[in-house]
Amino acid sequence: MKRKLLTLIALASVLSLVVVPACAPGGGGELPPIKIGLVVHRSGLLAGYGQQVERGFMLGLQYATEGSMKVLGRDIVVMIEDDQTNPTLTRTKAEKLLDEGATFLTGPASTPCALVLNALAIERKNFIVVQGASPGLSVTGSQFNRYVFRTAQNNDQDAMAAVAYGIEELGYKWGLFGPEGPAGQDPILAWGDALTAANATIVYNSTAPLDTMDFAPYVAPYLELAGQGNLDVVGITWAGATAGAFFNGFVMPLVEVGVPCYGVLADTAALRALPPEWEGGVAVARYFWNLPDNEVNDWLVQTHNATYQEPPELFTDSSFAAAQAIVEGIKRAGTADNVDQLIAAMEGMTWQTPKGARTFRREDHQALQEAYIVQLVFNEELGILYPQLLETIPAADLVPPIRVP
Repeated sequence: MKRKLLTLIALASVLSLVVVPACAPGGGGELPPIKIGLVVHRSGLLAGYGQQVERGFMLGLQYATEGSMKVLGRDIVVMIEDDQTNPTLTRTKAEKLLDEGATFLTGPASTPCALVLNALAIERKNFIVVQGASPGLSVTGSQFNRYVFRTAQNNDQDAMAAVAYGIEELGYKWGLFGPEGPAGQDPILAWGDALTAANATIVYNSTAPLDTMDFAPYVAPYLELAGQGNLDVVGITWAGATAGAFFNGFVMPLVEVGVPCYGVLADTAALRALPPEWEGGVAVARYFWNLPDNEVNDWLVQTHNATYQEPPELFTDSSFAAAQAIVEGIKRAGTADNVDQLIAAMEGMTWQTPKGARTFRREDHQALQEAYIVQLVFNEELGILYPQLLETIPAADLVPPIRVP
């Protein structure tokens, strides 16, 4: 069905009707509303990602319901809570939303926060989690349960895309670096498996706290290996408010001695931290607004620009897809209240998203999806480096290992 771009005023009016404080009653009508709980990082280290999640999810509902904010004749009510990027608060806020009638939960970009929802799902067994942001392996791996689905690309898919494209070009002696906890340990595990399969050697890996500002002690062992000729490239994972310090304190010292750092492109904020000298650099992209070429992405880009005066970002896409998945799952199940019927309907489900087709794999509910290899080109208008598509890696070539115990 051909969709028309909504005006800014019309879209804002719709959003104001469906977003309610978590303590407010649902909408009217003869049928009870379907309540969705959005636990989002409106503050804390990953507040920027929280904004992307919230915007993407609301626009995804708008697209999936063709502007009605209804499914099966029932109003959709989104109840939003800020967990401040704090796993303890994630649990408190999620329990509040569930006690107020939410039958779906989504939201956290932080893997530790996302895993809180996984744990709650297996405890209560009466709601569905659609993880639209966190890439951590454990979400659909060691801590997976049947109530959890994920639309976000995971660390295995990141690593498989990166290694498939970069191993011959960059070399076979690798270092790995990322933040402490699952946000760093999961990528290191994924990169390690992908590199081992490609007959590469991991010569050193380490992690640092996400709030680190001084990276000198962390980069020192890598510089020593580089000086000995024992390091070709470093696979990196970093995000959040300290990205600028990370690039200046960890990445640049390595680049200056001829060791490239290769990883997943985050968002425009990360691009602003890159010096112009990085032009020509190559990275993996889960999503950037100018990479996919399809009708859904066209709608998202146009509507996001009209509403927020800027294009969608990294987690806008996967959260948009999470909202679509909830609506599509409800339609296929014919219910929003029977968890078993919803799971049966969503397992193996394929739907069209801003990245094209996504499919929930039956074994672990991980969404199979395409990824992108990009080259950084200086954008004169914006004054920053910007991604240019080199290659689209199809979903069929990015089938990650099943890590469910």
